Amino acid sequence: MISEFHGRFTQYTARLLLARGVMLVAFSLLIGYALLLLKAHALNQPVLAVLFLLYLAGSIPPLWSVYRQQRTSARQLFQQLLLDISLLSALLYFTGGYTNPLISFYLFPVLMAGIALSRHHAWLVGGLAILAYTLLMHYYQPLLPMMQPSLHDGFQLHLLGMWLTFVLSVLLLVGVVVRISEQRREHEQQLADWQQRSIRGRSMVALGAQAASDSHELSTPINSLMLLLTELERPRTDHAPDQEAAATMQVMQQQLNRCRQVLARLGKRAVELSSTEPEVVPLTQLVEQSVAKWRNLFPDIRVEIKTEARGAPPQIIADPMLEQTLFVLFDNSVDAGASCIHLRVAWDATQAAMTVWDNGSGFIESLLKSVGDEPLTTKAHGKGLGLYLAHFVMDQMRGSVAISNRTEGGACVQLRFPVVAKQGQLAKAAHS
Repeated sequence: MISEFHGRFTQYTARLLLARGVMLVAFSLLIGYALLLLKAHALNQPVLAVLFLLYLAGSIPPLWSVYRQQRTSARQLFQQLLLDISLLSALLYFTGGYTNPLISFYLFPVLMAGIALSRHHAWLVGGLAILAYTLLMHYYQPLLPMMQPSLHDGFQLHLLGMWLTFVLSVLLLVGVVVRISEQRREHEQQLADWQQRSIRGRSMVALGAQAASDSHELSTPINSLMLLLTELERPRTDHAPDQEAAATMQVMQQQLNRCRQVLARLGKRAVELSSTEPEVVPLTQLVEQSVAKWRNLFPDIRVEIKTEARGAPPQIIADPMLEQTLFVLFDNSVDAGASCIHLRVAWDATQAAMTVWDNGSGFIESLLKSVGDEPLTTKAHGKGLGLYLAHFVMDQMRGSVAISNRTEGGACVQLRFPVVAKQGQLAKAAHS
C-alpha cells in the first residue's frame, strides 16, 4: 500500500539515512576526541577515512531516490541495512571493538528492520548484528592502550554485561516490534478493503443519481414526441402537404436518437462509475469535452467559454456527474428560452468555479430560496431533478451551488468546489 510519502520503504530509507548521518557524526566526534585530547596516535586514520567515504558513497543512491521521490523496494532497504552493519562493524573494528561505547548503534538497523521488513528479514538483520557484536569481542584494534580489558578486572565484567544487554535488546526489539508492525500492516490492509467497499457504495449512489439525471434529460424529448404524435393524430381538413409531415417525422427521429444516446450513455457510465481507478484530467479539458458533447444535441445554441486563469489548470477527477451537472444547467437554459449560454471557468490554488448564465427568462423569484433543497419544477411535464442533482453533485465534491437572476435578464448558476489534485490527495477524494 502506497503511503502519503513517496512509498513506505522510501520513507524508511529517508529515516535510515538520517540515523546514518547521526552515526557518522558521533564517530567523527569520538575519533577527534581520541586524537586531540587522548593522543591516540595508533588509530589507522587512512583506513577510517576510506570507510567514511564508502559509507557516504553507499548513501548516494538511496539519497538520490528520496530526492527524486522514487519508490524504494524492500530489497533495496534490506541491502542498505546490510551495508550499515558491515561498515559499522569495520568502523568499530578500528576504534576499539566492543569497548567502543558507540557499539549500541547496531540497534538502529535492527529497529528499522523490525519496523519495515518481514519477520524473516528482521530476524536475519538481528542475528547478523549479534554475530558482529560477538566477533568484535575478540577481534578489534583498541582505541587506547589502557582500554584493553583484562580477564580479571571489573571492566571486562561490565563489557560482558553490555553484550548480554545488547542480545536481550535485539531479541526484544525484533520480537515485539515485528509483531506491532505486522498488526499495523494488517490494519492498513483492512483500511484499504474498507476504502474499496466505500468506492463501490459511492458508485452505486452515483449511478442512482445518474439514472435520475438521465430520466430528467429524457423527459424533454419524450414530451416533444408526445406533442408531435398528438399533432399527427389530430384530424386535418386542409390536407397538410407531405413536406410538413416529413419535417415532423424528422424531428421525431432526432428526438428518438437523443433518447437512445442518453440510454447508451447511462450504460457506459455505469461501467465508468464502478472503476476503482479514477481518471484525472485538466479542468479545462473536462469543460471542453462536456460542452462539445452537449453541442451535438443542441447545435443551434451558442455556448461561449471564458477562462480566468491563475496558474496552470488544476488536475481534477473526471467525475461523469460533474459533466452531467453542466448538461443539466445547459438544458435548463434552453428550456428557459435562452439562445446563448455563457460559461466562465476560474480557479486558484485551492478552489475552482464554473459559472453558467444565459439570456433566458430566469428563475421565478419565489423559488430562488428553495431551489435545490428539494425537487421543484415550473414546467408542466418536468420532474424538478435538474438543480436538485446539481446540489447533490456539489455536496459529493464538498462544493457549493449559488443560484440567482441577472439584472440584465436570465439566470446565473455558479458551481464552486475545492481543488485537491495539487496536494496529491486525488486518491483520497476519489475514495471518500
